[in-house]
Amino acid sequence: MVFHHLPIICLRNYAVKTAFRIQPLFPIYPDGTLSGRYPNRGSLKSRYFSFDLVDELLSVKPHCIIAGFMNFYDEEGIFTELSDSGLDMAPYYRLNEECFSPEEMTEYYNRIKHKCDDAGVHFSICFDKSWNFEKFRYLWSNQKDCCCAMGMIDGFTKTAKDVC
Repeated sequence: MVFHHLPIICLRNYAVKTAFRIQPLFPIYPDGTLSGRYPNRGSLKSRYFSFDLVDELLSVKPHCIIAGFMNFYDEEGIFTELSDSGLDMAPYYRLNEECFSPEEMTEYYNRIKHKCDDAGVHFSICFDKSWNFEKFRYLWSNQKDCCCAMGMIDGFTKTAKDVC
């Protein structure tokens, strides 16, 4: 996958708080590949995400990167609709039809967090009204706020969970 250089100046140099959202985060490999649960499934590789994207986003020094996997809760027919538009994700989600397994999601999130930690950038997992909110809280840079705003931006006193 080749990303074009982001036409973004480093707003951090101007004291502007910036965040990038990688959402929906589509998987690179089928469920179970990175976590080692099903390592032989790795021959299928999508072009919709790459860890190189994280590197490129980090190159402009944002304050935060927020990631959130694509989940298909109660979305009947979504795989067909995506496939009809040229995005066939069904082979990636086959093991757990609605969402990736927690073990596999952990692998992706840990890799992104490690890159953010190395770059001195906050990281969080998007609140998506699912079990992810509590499951991955330990990865958030700010344990009180999944959006990396509270305590960082004046006036932010509520989290996404508070207003949803």
